[in-house]
Parts: sequence; C-alpha cells; structure tokens
Amino acid sequence: MNPNDHEVPVYWWSNIAVPETADTRVIAPADQAWHFAYDHRLRRVPVPNYSGTDLTYTTRAAASADYFFELDSGDGPWIAALDGAGRGLAQRSTRRLTGRELFHWGTHRGGNRWQEWLSGPGAPYLEIQAGLARTQLEHLALPARTTWSWTEAYGHVHIDPAAAHSDDWQQARAAAGKGVDALITSARIERELEEAEDWTTGEPVEFLHPGSGWGALERHRCAKSGDDSLNLPATPFPDTGLGPEQEPWLTLLNGGQLPRCAPTAPPASYEVSPEWEPLLEQADGWLSPLCLGVLRVARGDLDGAADAWTRSVEDTPNAWAWRNLGALAAHRERLPAAVDAYVRAGDLAPDHLPLTRELVGILLRAGRADLALERVDSRGADQRADGRLRMLEARAALETGDTTRCGRILNDGLDVPNLREGDTSLSDLWNAWRRATAEAGPTAGPDTTLPHRYDFVMRPEGS
Repeated sequence: MNPNDHEVPVYWWSNIAVPETADTRVIAPADQAWHFAYDHRLRRVPVPNYSGTDLTYTTRAAASADYFFELDSGDGPWIAALDGAGRGLAQRSTRRLTGRELFHWGTHRGGNRWQEWLSGPGAPYLEIQAGLARTQLEHLALPARTTWSWTEAYGHVHIDPAAAHSDDWQQARAAAGKGVDALITSARIERELEEAEDWTTGEPVEFLHPGSGWGALERHRCAKSGDDSLNLPATPFPDTGLGPEQEPWLTLLNGGQLPRCAPTAPPASYEVSPEWEPLLEQADGWLSPLCLGVLRVARGDLDGAADAWTRSVEDTPNAWAWRNLGALAAHRERLPAAVDAYVRAGDLAPDHLPLTRELVGILLRAGRADLALERVDSRGADQRADGRLRMLEARAALETGDTTRCGRILNDGLDVPNLREGDTSLSDLWNAWRRATAEAGPTAGPDTTLPHRYDFVMRPEGS
C-alpha cells in the first residue's frame, strides 16, 4: 500500500528453501529464463537445456547461479521442486506475483561450504522464489495512493515420477501443472484473493501483533496534516507498537525538538522520508543536523549532508557525524580526510564495535596498516574477539610484513558471521598469506590448498 501522493519503489520476493537431493528437479511453466551468474552478467537462456546441461536439475551444475523464469502468460504463476519420486513442495500465487526464480549453490567447494555454513552438515538446500518483478535485479514503481494485493499457496504435491523427470520438457511441465492444480487451481486462488478483499474493510477479530512502531509513527505524522490514509480498520497501527526507536520522532513531531541527549551513544533511529526535513531544519542541538544529513544523503544531496554533519560536530563533537563525514570522504576518494574524520569518531566512541571495524577498514584502504594494528591493539578483548575485526587485523598484519601474526589468526580459525554472498575476503586473505609465506622459502609456506572453512568462492576454481 502506498498512501503517499507520489510513487515509491517496491520490491518483494518470497524466498522458499527446499531440500536438495541428487535428483531434485525444479519445474515452472516457462521455456526461457534469465540467467545471472557470478560474472555479473544477465543472459536469456532456453529452459531446460542450457550450455549442455539441464538447468532444472541443480546438482548437475558446478557453479552457483540464479535463473529467473519467463513464465507463460497462459498459466497462473507457480513453481515446484520435486524429488526422484515426484514428490515435493509447490507454490502458486495470483497473477500480481509474476516472477519465479531458482537459486542453487552448485556442486563446487565454495557452494558446498556455503550450504554447510548456512544449513548445517548434511542438509543441502536450494531456493525457489516468487516476486513482483522478473528478476531480483530490479524493482517496480508503486503509483501514488495505490494498493497491490496477492495471495500465495504452498503445499505438497505428488506426481508420476516418470513424467516429472521426462526428457520431454513439455510433458514434465504439464504433469507438474496438473499436480499444482490438484493442490489449488489458478481460478480458486484468484477467488481466494477476491474473498480476502473483504478483510480490508473490517476490524480484526483478534489482535495477534501490532506490527512495528513505524506504522504508528507515520499515522501520527499524517494526522498532523489532516491525512487519515493510515487509519486502516483491517490493518491498524496502534500506539502499543511504539517504542524507543520512535520516541525521538514523536517528540520532534509534537514539540518541534528532538530530545536532548548525550552524544556518547548512537542515535536510536533515523528517518529518511522527506516530510521530516522541515521539522529537522527548525530543531536545535547536535542530533537534529546529524539526522538531517542522513535524510539528505538518502535522496542524493551529498553536499547538503556534509553541511548538516559539519554543523552537528561544531555544535557538539560526536562520533556519529564524524563517522558520516568520514564515510562521505571515502566515497569521494578523499582518503586523508576520511582517515582524519574516522580517527576523530573512533576517539569519541572507542567501545563501539561497528565503528572500530569501519575505522580499521578505512585505515587499510588508505595504506595505514601500521595505524590499523595500533587501533586493534588498543581495543578490549570483546572487540578483538569479533570475527570481522580479526580478519581486518590479519590483513593489517600481512600488509606490515608480519606473516606470523596473520598466520596465527588464520590457523586459530577465523569465522565472520556477517559474511555476504559473493564476498571472497577470507579466501583472498588466505591466498595472500600463502604467497607471502611461500616467498620466504620452500619450507616456510603453508599447504597450498585453500582450507574448506575459508572457501566461500561462488564459482568453481579456474572458471
């Protein structure tokens, strides 16, 4: 639902993880798909046979990949993942949710490591997904004062295994389609959506959850200008959802000022909706220009953001505005200025782990590995035990020539819980250490094989 007088970007994918067996086949009513591989290219490919392999069998592919199916318009959107016995999970939706995707990790070492890390040993999985757009690389524009609705159904299907795994793709498609129809037909799920529309006009019979407090805050903000668009009977935003994150904004809305607070702790929250800008511009103190800068940078006004953050630190030196000035300088490749701002921020909030990570990272980027190690060494045991900071420490040690310190961290075992898909920092670090130690002599270097625990590469070796 977009209650605004302007369009907003909208993005949605229902992510469905299903068990992956050696003979799992993913079927959707499509003869073509958009293939996104980890060379960052999007290709339109035939389904099911592409590049000598049946892409609908995930264990026949070496590399990780996404396939976004081009669904035939004649069928209501659906997708199914079926094992060798023709059994598995199917998902169907009304026509608004037009996208369908298959994602698999592949059979290379890095893909196996990802599966093990995320799902546990011996529990491989793949993903079937349903979205508003054709691919996950795009979003749609939701027009002003517009609501989009859809209904989804999930369930177990069982079809003739010979048909499910037929070499004739059209036969497999038709058999799977009948299996999904036995679960719920396209006409039936469209009726379910029509009947569900009645729910949008009636109050809940029972309150299960109030939702986040942001809906309640936005309802209050709209009400200030006489806008009742968020007074929704079926999906109310009660004040019981309001909490510490919304409290400063209620104070600003009702009193014209953000609460007075010490700059030793980070702000509870930020707002980037343009409607808050006039209120922030009129408010006093260091916190208001800090939040104003965040709002401005969200809309692309970098100079305006820098001006606001400078006013914040001039009012009261605080780590959060200095950090933002450092991040902006780094974005503009002004590394000396970025280092200066981040050091100021780190001095003001030495116990804030996310800031320490960023500070050490920018020092490495600026070629100051020696200073990065000094910062790591000055932090307490809790921060130094953090996986990402230990990885940065190992990088800094390697860049200063201390291969022993780097190797000790790697050999002790390094885990980075917030590692992102496609991030090869761990394997890059280990390979760099291996090369550095090998240069010291033929007997000094480690085994040349990348350890399994550090292999998060999304493609097979050499591809």
